[in-house]
Amino acid sequence: MSVDLIPTETTPKSIAIVRNEDTNNNVVHVESHTYRTVIVHILAHFNPRLAAFHMPVSSLSMLNPGVRAPLEVSAIVFNAQRDKVLLLQRVHAPNAWELPSCGIMDGEKTALHAVVRTVHQCSGQIAQSITRTIGFYEYESYPPLPPCRRYCFVVEVDHPEEEEVALWLELYQSFAWVTEDEVNEERHGGSALRFHSHALRWIIQKAFRAVREERQGETSDEEKDTTGHSQSSA
Repeated sequence: MSVDLIPTETTPKSIAIVRNEDTNNNVVHVESHTYRTVIVHILAHFNPRLAAFHMPVSSLSMLNPGVRAPLEVSAIVFNAQRDKVLLLQRVHAPNAWELPSCGIMDGEKTALHAVVRTVHQCSGQIAQSITRTIGFYEYESYPPLPPCRRYCFVVEVDHPEEEEVALWLELYQSFAWVTEDEVNEERHGGSALRFHSHALRWIIQKAFRAVREERQGETSDEEKDTTGHSQSSA
């Protein structure tokens, strides 16, 4: 991952994609600029298992008949300890919370490029890698039009700390880092936590389980390494 020319005063406001391309099979390159014309280069790695999303957007749309275009993406951003998820509160739905989310824009090469752009545009953070997909959920925004479909990806960012969040204020008015228990109980900071969609809550719960299982697997591997080392030293 590399980032060029990002002054401290830069905000995500009015970010527009000007080019995105591939540098190799497992890296996407997104180049964007702000209203200050500062160029931002983001190189984000992605898990090879996500190759199905590394295809032209038109092809992805053809695989999703019956849903309203454009397709959308959401980023599941964990904090450094991987025990909290970033949620944003929209200006036009001030009581509803969602993941950093956007539609796939014209000119974006793949859904993975859209994920990288969405993370930066919505929260000011820099995607370092896209590790997995948690699936998708659908919601109806303008009945009787077909439903919208959002694909959700777990994303690792460069500096996953609360002070690093820089909201796109035209879309969002607040943010929160929420725990798995808070998601389950639908409460945060003494207030009700109302989700943009009931299915979104299920997606976030699924993401917490996936990360927990991954962490347990890493712990198990470390124990195996330690055991093997001890045996070889005997």
